[in-house]
Amino acid sequence: MSDLRPFVFQQLAIDFGRHNSTAYMHCSRVAYVSRMLLPGEYGGVYLSYNNAYVAGFLHDVGKIKIPNELLEKAAGLSEEEIELMRQHPRQGVELVKEASKEEWMILSCT
Repeated sequence: MSDLRPFVFQQLAIDFGRHNSTAYMHCSRVAYVSRMLLPGEYGGVYLSYNNAYVAGFLHDVGKIKIPNELLEKAAGLSEEEIELMRQHPRQGVELVKEASKEEWMILSCT
């Protein structure tokens, strides 16, 4: 498995930081810890330092699609708000898929 190219996700990271700095910093810390703890072989698939870092960072990137008012809400969430928050993993997958398509376009043009 080749390393994910961190530069491809750079704009996604910048957008995430602009959207919600608290969530961005959380993901930065998870990425750092992931890089220290996760590299190795899992079921015959090797997870590199770079892939562990990128995966740790991207684990919550779908929160870009969640309104800041909801991310920063101090009071409890309503059922509707909880359902909206539960959608962030799927939205993150879609964002990463789009970034991967852009990577393919960048690599095919070089």
